[in-house]
Amino acid sequence: MDLGRVSAGAHVPVRFPFQVGPAPARVERLEVSCGCLRPRLELAGRAVALPAELPAGTAGVVCVDFVTTGFRGRKQATATLVGAEPAFSVPLEVAATLDPWCQVEPDPLDLGVIGGEAAETRDVVIRAAQPFRLLEAFPGLVEVEGVPSAEAALEQRVRVVVPADVHEDATITYVRLRADNGLELQFAVQFQVHRTLWIKPSLRLHLGAVPADSETHATVDVGVREGSLEAPQAALEGFPGARIEVVPLEPERRYRIRVVLPAGLPLGPRQGALSLRLQHRVNGATRSSERKLKVTALVQPAAGPAPAPPPQSQ
Repeated sequence: MDLGRVSAGAHVPVRFPFQVGPAPARVERLEVSCGCLRPRLELAGRAVALPAELPAGTAGVVCVDFVTTGFRGRKQATATLVGAEPAFSVPLEVAATLDPWCQVEPDPLDLGVIGGEAAETRDVVIRAAQPFRLLEAFPGLVEVEGVPSAEAALEQRVRVVVPADVHEDATITYVRLRADNGLELQFAVQFQVHRTLWIKPSLRLHLGAVPADSETHATVDVGVREGSLEAPQAALEGFPGARIEVVPLEPERRYRIRVVLPAGLPLGPRQGALSLRLQHRVNGATRSSERKLKVTALVQPAAGPAPAPPPQSQ
Protein backbone atom coordinates (compact mmCIF):
# COMPACT_ATOMS: atom_id res chain seq x y z
CA MET A 1 0.00 0.00 0.00
CA ASP A 2 1.74 3.16 -1.23
CA LEU A 3 0.07 6.17 0.38
CA GLY A 4 1.87 8.73 -1.80
CA ARG A 5 2.66 12.04 -0.08
CA VAL A 6 1.58 12.31 3.55
CA SER A 7 2.11 15.04 6.15
CA ALA A 8 4.65 13.80 8.67
CA GLY A 9 2.90 13.58 12.03
CA ALA A 10 -0.28 11.96 10.73
CA HIS A 11 -1.66 8.68 12.05
CA VAL A 12 -2.86 6.91 8.90
CA PRO A 13 -5.10 3.81 9.13
CA VAL A 14 -4.36 1.21 6.46
CA ARG A 15 -6.57 -1.84 5.78
CA PHE A 16 -5.55 -5.14 4.21
CA PRO A 17 -8.68 -7.32 3.64
CA PHE A 18 -8.21 -11.09 3.48
CA GLN A 19 -10.22 -14.28 3.19
CA VAL A 20 -9.23 -17.75 4.38
CA GLY A 21 -9.26 -20.41 1.69
CA PRO A 22 -11.02 -23.81 1.73
CA ALA A 23 -8.97 -25.05 4.71
CA PRO A 24 -8.82 -23.46 8.21
CA ALA A 25 -5.76 -21.44 9.19
CA ARG A 26 -4.10 -20.47 12.47
CA VAL A 27 -2.69 -16.94 12.77
CA GLU A 28 0.17 -16.97 15.29
CA ARG A 29 1.30 -13.34 15.40
CA LEU A 30 1.85 -10.05 13.59
CA GLU A 31 5.47 -8.91 13.33
CA VAL A 32 6.60 -5.39 12.36
CA SER A 33 9.87 -4.09 10.94
CA CYS A 34 9.39 -0.69 12.60
CA GLY A 35 7.57 0.68 15.62
CA CYS A 36 5.74 3.10 13.32
CA LEU A 37 3.34 0.25 12.44
CA ARG A 38 0.71 -0.89 14.93
CA PRO A 39 -1.16 -3.85 13.41
CA ARG A 40 -4.17 -5.81 14.62
CA LEU A 41 -6.41 -8.53 13.23
CA GLU A 42 -10.10 -7.70 12.99
CA LEU A 43 -13.09 -9.96 12.34
CA ALA A 44 -16.53 -8.41 11.87
CA GLY A 45 -15.11 -5.06 12.98
CA ARG A 46 -13.68 -6.31 16.29
CA ALA A 47 -10.03 -6.89 17.21
CA VAL A 48 -9.06 -10.54 17.73
CA ALA A 49 -6.42 -11.72 20.20
CA LEU A 50 -3.61 -13.79 18.71
CA PRO A 51 -2.98 -16.63 18.21
CA ALA A 52 -6.36 -17.22 16.59
CA GLU A 53 -7.97 -20.16 14.77
CA LEU A 54 -9.78 -19.02 11.61
CA PRO A 55 -12.31 -21.39 10.01
CA ALA A 56 -12.30 -21.92 6.26
CA GLY A 57 -13.85 -19.04 4.35
CA THR A 58 -13.40 -16.49 7.18
CA ALA A 59 -13.22 -12.90 5.92
CA GLY A 60 -11.33 -10.30 7.93
CA VAL A 61 -8.99 -7.34 7.83
CA VAL A 62 -5.45 -6.70 8.99
CA CYS A 63 -5.66 -3.09 10.20
CA VAL A 64 -2.36 -1.21 10.43
CA ASP A 65 -2.04 2.19 12.08
CA PHE A 66 0.86 3.99 10.37
CA VAL A 67 2.32 6.51 12.86
CA THR A 68 4.48 8.97 10.93
CA THR A 69 5.52 11.25 13.81
CA GLY A 70 9.26 11.88 13.84
CA PHE A 71 9.95 10.70 10.27
CA ARG A 72 10.70 12.60 7.06
CA GLY A 73 11.24 11.69 3.44
CA ARG A 74 10.62 8.24 1.99
CA LYS A 75 9.44 5.77 4.61
CA GLN A 76 8.67 2.09 4.11
CA ALA A 77 7.85 -0.55 6.71
CA THR A 78 6.41 -4.06 6.78
CA ALA A 79 3.89 -5.89 8.96
CA THR A 80 4.13 -9.66 8.51
CA LEU A 81 1.22 -12.01 9.14
CA VAL A 82 2.71 -15.25 10.48
CA GLY A 83 0.64 -18.42 10.66
CA ALA A 84 0.72 -22.16 11.11
CA GLU A 85 -1.23 -25.26 10.08
CA PRO A 86 -0.29 -24.70 7.32
CA ALA A 87 2.72 -22.44 7.90
CA PHE A 88 2.62 -19.12 6.06
CA SER A 89 4.23 -15.68 6.16
CA VAL A 90 2.53 -12.78 4.40
CA PRO A 91 4.38 -9.42 4.26
CA LEU A 92 2.14 -6.35 4.16
CA GLU A 93 4.12 -3.30 3.09
CA VAL A 94 3.22 0.32 3.83
CA ALA A 95 5.10 3.15 2.12
CA ALA A 96 4.78 6.93 1.89
CA THR A 97 6.74 10.10 1.23
CA LEU A 98 6.51 12.17 4.43
CA ASP A 99 6.49 15.96 4.14
CA PRO A 100 6.99 18.13 7.27
CA TRP A 101 3.95 20.27 8.03
CA CYS A 102 5.89 22.68 10.24
CA GLN A 103 9.39 23.94 11.01
CA VAL A 104 10.94 23.57 14.45
CA GLU A 105 13.79 25.85 15.52
CA PRO A 106 16.15 24.68 16.80
CA ASP A 107 15.91 20.98 15.94
CA PRO A 108 17.56 19.29 17.65
CA LEU A 109 17.60 21.45 20.76
CA ASP A 110 21.20 21.00 21.97
CA LEU A 111 21.84 22.27 25.50
CA GLY A 112 25.43 21.05 25.60
CA VAL A 113 26.87 20.33 29.05
CA ILE A 114 24.65 21.28 32.00
CA GLY A 115 25.49 21.20 35.69
CA GLY A 116 22.28 19.59 36.89
CA GLU A 117 22.21 21.78 40.02
CA ALA A 118 19.42 24.04 38.70
CA ALA A 119 16.76 23.78 36.00
CA GLU A 120 17.81 24.69 32.45
CA THR A 121 15.29 26.36 30.11
CA ARG A 122 15.28 27.01 26.37
CA ASP A 123 12.67 28.32 23.94
CA VAL A 124 11.59 26.43 20.82
CA VAL A 125 9.66 28.06 17.97
CA ILE A 126 7.25 26.10 15.72
CA ARG A 127 6.08 27.67 12.43
CA ALA A 128 3.52 26.39 9.91
CA ALA A 129 1.82 27.58 6.73
CA GLN A 130 -1.64 27.53 8.35
CA PRO A 131 -2.68 28.76 11.83
CA PHE A 132 -2.63 26.04 14.49
CA ARG A 133 -2.79 25.47 18.22
CA LEU A 134 -0.75 23.04 20.26
CA LEU A 135 -3.08 20.93 22.40
CA GLU A 136 -0.96 18.42 24.28
CA ALA A 137 2.68 17.68 25.10
CA PHE A 138 4.39 14.33 25.66
CA PRO A 139 7.73 15.55 26.97
CA GLY A 140 9.77 12.51 28.02
CA LEU A 141 12.51 13.38 30.55
CA VAL A 142 11.94 17.13 30.29
CA GLU A 143 9.00 19.46 30.91
CA VAL A 144 7.21 21.68 28.39
CA GLU A 145 5.61 25.05 29.16
CA GLY A 146 3.24 26.92 26.84
CA VAL A 147 0.93 24.02 25.98
CA PRO A 148 -1.95 24.25 25.26
CA SER A 149 -1.56 27.35 23.10
CA ALA A 150 -3.72 30.35 23.94
CA GLU A 151 -4.94 30.80 20.36
CA ALA A 152 -4.31 29.61 16.80
CA ALA A 153 -1.37 31.28 15.04
CA LEU A 154 1.21 30.69 12.33
CA GLU A 155 3.90 30.57 15.01
CA GLN A 156 3.86 28.99 18.47
CA ARG A 157 6.57 29.20 21.11
CA VAL A 158 7.12 26.64 23.85
CA ARG A 159 9.66 26.51 26.65
CA VAL A 160 11.58 23.30 27.33
CA VAL A 161 12.65 22.82 30.94
CA VAL A 162 15.31 20.30 31.95
CA PRO A 163 14.64 19.81 35.69
CA ALA A 164 17.44 19.96 38.22
CA ASP A 165 16.86 16.34 39.25
CA VAL A 166 17.29 14.88 35.74
CA HIS A 167 19.50 11.85 36.14
CA GLU A 168 23.19 11.77 35.29
CA ASP A 169 22.84 9.09 32.61
CA ALA A 170 20.49 11.13 30.40
CA THR A 171 21.90 12.38 27.09
CA ILE A 172 18.92 12.62 24.73
CA THR A 173 15.15 12.68 24.96
CA TYR A 174 12.28 13.51 22.61
CA VAL A 175 9.39 15.95 22.89
CA ARG A 176 6.19 15.09 21.02
CA LEU A 177 3.44 17.69 20.57
CA ARG A 178 -0.11 17.23 19.29
CA ALA A 179 -1.78 20.05 17.33
CA ASP A 180 -5.41 20.88 16.60
CA ASN A 181 -4.98 20.04 12.89
CA GLY A 182 -4.80 16.32 13.73
CA LEU A 183 -1.03 16.21 13.24
CA GLU A 184 1.90 15.73 15.59
CA LEU A 185 5.49 16.94 15.63
CA GLN A 186 8.57 15.66 17.40
CA PHE A 187 12.00 17.10 18.13
CA ALA A 188 15.05 15.94 20.04
CA VAL A 189 16.52 17.51 23.16
CA GLN A 190 20.22 16.74 23.68
CA PHE A 191 22.32 17.43 26.78
CA GLN A 192 25.03 16.02 29.00
CA VAL A 193 24.81 16.26 32.76
CA HIS A 194 28.09 16.93 34.55
CA ARG A 195 27.22 17.43 38.18
CA THR A 196 29.81 18.48 40.73
CA LEU A 197 28.58 15.51 42.78
CA TRP A 198 27.75 12.48 40.62
CA ILE A 199 26.38 8.95 41.09
CA LYS A 200 26.44 6.16 38.50
CA PRO A 201 23.90 4.69 38.03
CA SER A 202 21.97 7.68 39.27
CA LEU A 203 18.38 6.44 39.69
CA ARG A 204 18.09 2.66 39.51
CA LEU A 205 20.28 -0.35 40.25
CA HIS A 206 18.74 -3.08 38.12
CA LEU A 207 20.23 -6.47 38.97
CA GLY A 208 18.13 -8.52 36.52
CA ALA A 209 17.88 -12.27 37.14
CA VAL A 210 19.84 -13.39 40.21
CA PRO A 211 20.35 -17.00 41.39
CA ALA A 212 18.75 -18.06 44.66
CA ASP A 213 21.62 -20.35 45.64
CA SER A 214 24.55 -17.90 45.52
CA GLU A 215 25.55 -14.34 46.33
CA THR A 216 25.03 -11.54 43.81
CA HIS A 217 27.42 -8.58 43.56
CA ALA A 218 26.73 -5.10 42.16
CA THR A 219 28.42 -1.71 42.36
CA VAL A 220 27.52 1.98 42.48
CA ASP A 221 30.19 4.67 41.98
CA VAL A 222 30.03 8.06 43.71
CA GLY A 223 32.40 11.00 43.20
CA VAL A 224 32.92 14.74 42.95
CA ARG A 225 34.45 16.89 40.23
CA GLU A 226 35.20 19.73 42.64
CA GLY A 227 36.03 19.80 46.34
CA SER A 228 36.17 16.69 48.50
CA LEU A 229 33.77 13.94 49.50
CA GLU A 230 33.65 12.01 52.75
CA ALA A 231 33.11 8.26 52.60
CA PRO A 232 29.37 7.79 51.90
CA GLN A 233 27.07 6.18 54.43
CA ALA A 234 24.96 3.56 52.69
CA ALA A 235 22.01 1.36 53.67
CA LEU A 236 19.99 -1.12 51.64
CA GLU A 237 16.28 -1.73 52.31
CA GLY A 238 14.22 -4.64 51.02
CA PHE A 239 16.97 -7.29 50.87
CA PRO A 240 17.48 -8.82 54.33
CA GLY A 241 21.00 -10.02 54.99
CA ALA A 242 22.60 -7.89 52.27
CA ARG A 243 26.09 -6.48 52.87
CA ILE A 244 27.47 -3.12 51.79
CA GLU A 245 31.12 -2.21 51.44
CA VAL A 246 32.43 1.30 50.70
CA VAL A 247 35.78 1.19 48.89
CA PRO A 248 37.81 4.38 48.25
CA LEU A 249 39.00 4.60 44.64
CA GLU A 250 40.52 8.09 44.86
CA PRO A 251 41.15 9.68 48.29
CA GLU A 252 38.33 12.08 49.24
CA ARG A 253 37.13 12.18 45.62
CA ARG A 254 35.66 8.89 44.43
CA TYR A 255 34.21 5.78 46.08
CA ARG A 256 32.75 2.47 44.99
CA ILE A 257 29.80 1.04 46.91
CA ARG A 258 29.68 -2.74 46.67
CA VAL A 259 26.30 -4.35 47.26
CA VAL A 260 26.27 -8.07 48.06
CA LEU A 261 22.91 -9.86 48.07
CA PRO A 262 22.92 -13.08 50.12
CA ALA A 263 22.00 -16.54 48.93
CA GLY A 264 18.59 -17.84 49.94
CA LEU A 265 16.40 -14.88 49.00
CA PRO A 266 12.74 -15.77 48.34
CA LEU A 267 11.96 -16.50 44.71
CA GLY A 268 10.28 -13.95 42.49
CA PRO A 269 10.60 -10.21 41.83
CA ARG A 270 12.01 -8.11 44.63
CA GLN A 271 12.65 -4.44 45.03
CA GLY A 272 14.20 -2.16 47.60
CA ALA A 273 16.17 1.05 47.89
CA LEU A 274 19.81 1.97 48.36
CA SER A 275 20.01 5.09 50.54
CA LEU A 276 23.17 7.24 50.45
CA ARG A 277 24.12 10.00 52.86
CA LEU A 278 26.77 12.28 51.37
CA GLN A 279 29.00 15.01 52.79
CA HIS A 280 30.46 17.17 50.02
CA ARG A 281 32.91 19.95 50.90
CA VAL A 282 33.50 22.65 48.28
CA ASN A 283 34.77 26.24 48.62
CA GLY A 284 35.03 25.85 52.37
CA ALA A 285 31.37 24.88 52.86
CA THR A 286 29.96 21.42 53.55
CA ARG A 287 26.81 20.32 51.75
CA SER A 288 24.85 17.39 53.16
CA SER A 289 22.54 15.46 50.85
CA GLU A 290 20.67 12.19 50.65
CA ARG A 291 20.12 10.15 47.51
CA LYS A 292 18.01 7.05 47.03
CA LEU A 293 18.34 4.52 44.20
CA LYS A 294 15.64 1.98 43.43
CA VAL A 295 17.02 -1.58 43.49
CA THR A 296 15.23 -4.34 41.55
CA ALA A 297 15.97 -8.03 41.05
CA LEU A 298 14.28 -11.24 39.93
CA VAL A 299 15.32 -14.15 42.14
CA GLN A 300 15.26 -17.37 40.17
CA PRO A 301 15.70 -20.98 41.27
CA ALA A 302 19.12 -22.51 40.95
CA ALA A 303 19.86 -24.38 37.76
CA GLY A 304 19.73 -28.13 38.23
CA PRO A 305 22.76 -30.34 37.70
CA ALA A 306 23.75 -31.04 34.13
CA PRO A 307 22.31 -34.29 32.76
CA ALA A 308 24.62 -37.27 32.69
CA PRO A 309 26.14 -38.04 29.29
CA PRO A 310 24.57 -40.96 27.41
CA PRO A 311 26.35 -44.30 27.77
CA GLN A 312 28.99 -44.91 25.14
CA SER A 313 28.55 -47.92 22.91
CA GLN A 314 31.38 -50.47 22.96
